[in-house]
Amino acid sequence: MTDLTTNITAVTAQVLKGAKAKLRKAFPCLTEDALQNAIQATSLELQRKLAEQIPAMTASHTRAHLNMLPAELRIRIYEYVLARDDDKPFRTNPNTYRKARAQSVVTITQRTAMPALLRLDRQIRSEALPIFYSQTTFVIVATPTTRDQRYFGEWLKLVGDRDAAMIRRLVVWYESRHRLNPLERKVRRDAKDVSRKPRKQDAIEDVGLGGCVVPYGSIRVAYGASKLSGCKYIND
Repeated sequence: MTDLTTNITAVTAQVLKGAKAKLRKAFPCLTEDALQNAIQATSLELQRKLAEQIPAMTASHTRAHLNMLPAELRIRIYEYVLARDDDKPFRTNPNTYRKARAQSVVTITQRTAMPALLRLDRQIRSEALPIFYSQTTFVIVATPTTRDQRYFGEWLKLVGDRDAAMIRRLVVWYESRHRLNPLERKVRRDAKDVSRKPRKQDAIEDVGLGGCVVPYGSIRVAYGASKLSGCKYIND
């Protein structure tokens, strides 16, 4: 009983870790008291729901499972654990992903930092994947070499059309201004116009994303800063 209570407290603290910063960024005008009250209320509600399951867990000698919680509470947990903003994006690189072994699931798994929550079971996966793909900022770091850029189209193939279509924040990031130079030279040469500036579609095709199923409006092209919050963006 004591161990279960301790686990509930520890897990609740872990789930809510980072929630304050996210809420503060989303609601900058929210007072500190109101913010603390909201986090405290969420913490107490989660602990209460888990505590209600202690008798059943003790009787059956099993540990509480996320599926035992009400659907609305599970969704709230998924959002706290999975959603990322522009300051803490989910970066892609050629060594990060491998295709899932399960033939019935078209998705990807990550060798190092892919959220473990997505690997618990099929029900949680089906509930949490839409949140992960729609509320996470994915960043493709554009590099000067064609070999690296060829990877990005392959990455989307591993994700699968169904899941890729749920992505709502995909950033093509030229980490410094000079990274744009090869693209600028190419579009000026192709257009035979020395004043021609790269457009969003040019950058999308540059990293192998032309014709991808990610909605065009969900893709942004950034350049010129070490953090996305300080970047400039290429408009259409």
